[in-house]
Amino acid sequence: MNRDELLESLRREADCIEEDATYTSKALFNAASSWGGRHYGLGISAIVLSAAAGALATLKHTMPEEIWSVALPLAAVFAAGLTTLVTFLRTADQAAARRELGNALNTLRNDARIFREIDCLTEVSEESLVNRLKQLSHRRGELNARTPGISKRAFDKTRKGIEEGESRYQVDVKKKKDEP
Repeated sequence: MNRDELLESLRREADCIEEDATYTSKALFNAASSWGGRHYGLGISAIVLSAAAGALATLKHTMPEEIWSVALPLAAVFAAGLTTLVTFLRTADQAAARRELGNALNTLRNDARIFREIDCLTEVSEESLVNRLKQLSHRRGELNARTPGISKRAFDKTRKGIEEGESRYQVDVKKKKDEP
């Protein structure tokens, strides 16, 4: 294999790493957003129900017993249940972990892009380029191993967003328009 063929193979593989990192990071950001929404939705609901239980307890002497005797325990039980869910599911931690991995994959994507667009065009030795690509591939494997499952909904939203150009840089859009 001559140098040009090797460079083309290296660039193709770097492109695969970049594409994989783009899809996975965007899916993780979508999943993080969903977990964040659950965190706030459950947390705010628990706060409202706790406040309602407190208000009912304070005002129970001003309303019929058949109302507060049912509403007070229900509000308290549901507030406790929601609080338990937030604690058990660790919704804030789930969102943060997905954001962190998404950021790490974005860094990998950028490194793969620099490798493909710059490093492969310099007079670096073939051995050095192959080793650099192997490092990128190893990082991708490590990050993918740490990546939690991604829901179909988050993946579908990701695919739709990428197909609509959400992850495209304007310079790439310009470059494609300028190409013959």
